[in-house]
Amino acid sequence: MAKERRKLEELNLVDNFLFGTMVTHPDYGEPFSRYLLKLVLNREVGKLKIFPQFPYFGTDTNFHGAILDAYLEEEEGGETTIYDVEPEQETHEDIIRALPKRMRFYRAKMDGRGLRTGEDYGKLRNMVMIMITPFDPLGYGRMRYTVRNTCIEVPGMPYDDGVTMFFLNTRGEPEGETEELQQFLKYLEQSTIENVASEHLRQLHRMVDVVKHDEEVAIRYMRLWEEEERIRRKALEEGIEKGQTLERENTEKEKARADAEKNRADELEKQNAELLAQLEQLKKIGNNTV
Repeated sequence: MAKERRKLEELNLVDNFLFGTMVTHPDYGEPFSRYLLKLVLNREVGKLKIFPQFPYFGTDTNFHGAILDAYLEEEEGGETTIYDVEPEQETHEDIIRALPKRMRFYRAKMDGRGLRTGEDYGKLRNMVMIMITPFDPLGYGRMRYTVRNTCIEVPGMPYDDGVTMFFLNTRGEPEGETEELQQFLKYLEQSTIENVASEHLRQLHRMVDVVKHDEEVAIRYMRLWEEEERIRRKALEEGIEKGQTLERENTEKEKARADAEKNRADELEKQNAELLAQLEQLKKIGNNTV
């Protein structure tokens, strides 16, 4: 069955397409990204560069690559911090369980291209990774999970490897979080006028509305959906073909097994007939002897 295509107007900011389009929009990308980072980091953001769907290819076709939905670079105080922001709606148990390892993989890909040959490790840029989900990604009901490397034996020991990971749950308990972040996350999940609860969100909603009614955006969305549908159809056809092949193979195996059983039965019947004939022959010889 073909997947029903949602209208562009029905998408929310937690949807990958609309989120990526907003982040990389020539007019609205920077204010949207700056607002998001300000709410998450609780500080003003420095000079910002935005890169659309930043690809990290595998070392060859046998190794996994990654495409970051939103890759940002901030220059502040002589240091550069890189940001990876990813919305994720898939609620399959295996995908949720693998989210920490997915973040680890993305981190490795980003670090792998973070230093030029001969550069000191101290030149490695700080990294902030943000995963936004409309479900609880780690199972403790929180709206925000902030993850950094620590020393188990000395929990309070400073250990700064420059990496911070945020998991933001739009439906989590808001204890300790600002009202503005709560409103923003709610709007990300349901990007409608009903969830516009502040002037900042009102401005953001106007931007989202313009993007949703942009003809070029609509064309890109249609093409993306058609490509995804083509891939789904191809996968379905390959699955059906594979199933038919397995069915044929199983049928052939069953037929071969049935033929073998029949041949064994025929052979036993033939042997029994020969034994009966020999027995009759012996009886005749015995009768003649008497």
